[in-house]
Amino acid sequence: MQLKLLKAYKAFLAGSIIEADEPTAASLKTAEVAIDWTASDVQRAAEQAALVQSCVAEAVKGLKPQSVATDENRTDYKSLGCFLKAVRGHNVVYKSPCRATGSNENTDDEGGYLVDEQFSRNLITRMAQNGVLTANMDRIPIGAGYNGLKFNGLLDYDRRDGHHAVNVYRIEEACEKTKSLPKFERQAVDLEKLVGLYYATDELLQDEPALEAMVTSWFGKEFAYKMDYEAMNGAGTTELLGLLNSAALVTLKRNTAGAVDANDIARMYSRMYAPSIGRAEWFVSSSVLPSLIGMTIGNTPVWLPPGGLSVAPYGTLFGRPIRICEVSPILGSQADIGFFDMSEYLLIEKGGVQAASSIHVRFVYDETAFRFVLRNNGLPKWSRSIYPNTGTDEISPWIVLDGGQGTPTPTI
Repeated sequence: MQLKLLKAYKAFLAGSIIEADEPTAASLKTAEVAIDWTASDVQRAAEQAALVQSCVAEAVKGLKPQSVATDENRTDYKSLGCFLKAVRGHNVVYKSPCRATGSNENTDDEGGYLVDEQFSRNLITRMAQNGVLTANMDRIPIGAGYNGLKFNGLLDYDRRDGHHAVNVYRIEEACEKTKSLPKFERQAVDLEKLVGLYYATDELLQDEPALEAMVTSWFGKEFAYKMDYEAMNGAGTTELLGLLNSAALVTLKRNTAGAVDANDIARMYSRMYAPSIGRAEWFVSSSVLPSLIGMTIGNTPVWLPPGGLSVAPYGTLFGRPIRICEVSPILGSQADIGFFDMSEYLLIEKGGVQAASSIHVRFVYDETAFRFVLRNNGLPKWSRSIYPNTGTDEISPWIVLDGGQGTPTPTI
């Protein structure tokens, strides 16, 4: 009855009409509120239980509760800070931590998350705005009842000597046709959890503007950084499969150790999968910028920001945008500069950021715990790079320089 009670109470807050048979209604009217209160908080527990039971009793009768100007049924909080402050004022239902003893696919059924959806969207929006590698990924939402995604593709990674997945050809009239027998591959990715935990003291919760700034900015940016880091370096087990660990990555020898020159840039551009050139971007460490500023082909600068050096800081390189990426390694390391088409990277997501709070974890310290969980995962759509129809150099949507010194090529 605890689950039903809390679900009924959440529906009551949303102004919904609840239908229930007579035995269920009778049980709900007399059910205990599903909160583990401490002995020192008996009075508040009694007040909260009375409030919840009164709300549920009205809801199960098929009556739509009247709007009351109190925090219990507010859904129009102006900010995340306002909402968290209301939580600390014990005007909403609390969720006790670590209650699950078995499968727990949908934690909401255990008592409900406390941070309103509009604030969860605020977090995910800030994350997308701050993400660099993740900004242009191919995002696919995962629906209820599913825990991952399987997708199929043609095995068409070696096109040398005309060996394609399927073939078309011309024939004379009345000649026999030859069939194509394509081969396929299947890839799979399951949802994993990315989490954040935050403790706030009573004093901090009273400082609403500072609280909102910290929660939305710190966690939003850290979620973005973590996903960018995994998109570059992830092992692909319980996290994103990073580009540096993908068999589809093409790594080129650099001409000079610890440097990036015009030959490196030209060769990287030439190895990009042709349909991806219009979508690809340069992702560089800030330590690479001095190399780009002085780079020339003959007497012509390879890179110059729009309006000159005194105006825009980044601009384009060979016509494609340059983006400074915090997770790109220092100059001279593998992937200090990368040429990536991130739309060829698949990111699955289930909902937005789920958020919950508890006063019990740090109750004796006058602290409230706030938890944020994002369920997603991702991997490159390509399982390996492609050998084109002519030539021996592999092409890919993801090109980087290595961390050593290769064989110098003639200066352009």
